[in-house]
Amino acid sequence: MKIYKRNLYFFSLMTIVSLLVTSKLYALESKSLDNEVEFSAQENSKSKKKQSAELASDNSYNSQPVVEVTAKAVVKSEADRIYDRRSEEEMKTINRINEQLEKERLEAEKRRSERIRKKLFGEPAAPAATPPAVKPAPQNNSRLRAIENSLSDIKTNLFNQEFDKIEQNSGKYVGLDLGTGKYAVESSPDVITKSAFGISTGMRVEDNPFITLEGHFVLSEHQYATNSNNGSNNYFPQAKQYNAGLALKYDIIPFVITPRLGGTVDYTFRQYSMGSSYRDNSKKLDTHSVDVGLIAGGYIQVSKYLGIEISYRQMMNVSTSARDSKYRPRGGSVVGNNTVTLLDKSSYGIFMLSIQMGFR
Repeated sequence: MKIYKRNLYFFSLMTIVSLLVTSKLYALESKSLDNEVEFSAQENSKSKKKQSAELASDNSYNSQPVVEVTAKAVVKSEADRIYDRRSEEEMKTINRINEQLEKERLEAEKRRSERIRKKLFGEPAAPAATPPAVKPAPQNNSRLRAIENSLSDIKTNLFNQEFDKIEQNSGKYVGLDLGTGKYAVESSPDVITKSAFGISTGMRVEDNPFITLEGHFVLSEHQYATNSNNGSNNYFPQAKQYNAGLALKYDIIPFVITPRLGGTVDYTFRQYSMGSSYRDNSKKLDTHSVDVGLIAGGYIQVSKYLGIEISYRQMMNVSTSARDSKYRPRGGSVVGNNTVTLLDKSSYGIFMLSIQMGFR
């Protein structure tokens, strides 16, 4: 029993000693860890200070550019402003259309209500009081006018394209004219046109390709029928005629055969004489006249630079230098019937065929 108690005291003492030693060791270890943490923090602080000092001494780091960010208002471009104006005009147009539609619907509904009332009650409906119409404020219709002008330009361009397919592309031409004529002379033998030929040149008006200005020169020979009963002394009074004039022609509508109308003003020189079959000398007579006429015909485009024009000209006299209406080859002496009526004051017609060559 005494041995047991002694052993118990011994083990108790050993346990207490071991606890004291253990707690002392734990305290020492904790203090060592605290010292290490504090040392590490000091080292980190020193490292940061050293790095800051190095950066401060580095000129390249200190000379970096400073970027400033500023806010500016958005400026609309001209296209955006045009788009806004166009959108505004479109909305105004749509509003006007909707307003007109609503007015028409309102009027239709009123008429329908009146018909129903008259059918049910046999009496017309009392007209509803309508407020006085307010005159709308003037609005800018520039867009509508621009659209109408654009459509008109498109139509004109298309029509001109069709016109160019038929008419000469160059617009300038030189023509060779051949034809015949007929005089309406009263109280005179028949007048026969032996020949008529000439040249012409013209060009189209740039602003209006349907109008053609033409200058022409035509030479024609006319002969009176014989009047003598004496076979040995037959004679043939004749007249040479020179026409120089300016004509204006208008193409009605482009087609395979383009119809044309126009007018002309001519200076006409005539020389009257006896034919070569007359044996005696006879005097000549020269006259000067101004004639005007109407032109009607058609034009055919054969190729790009070749065209054919067929026309008829009805001419009438405006002024003449002839003092007498008769031509007396022998000054009034009578050999058969040698007096004929002058052509100056008579109307006449010329049928012409013109072959036109275009050039640039």
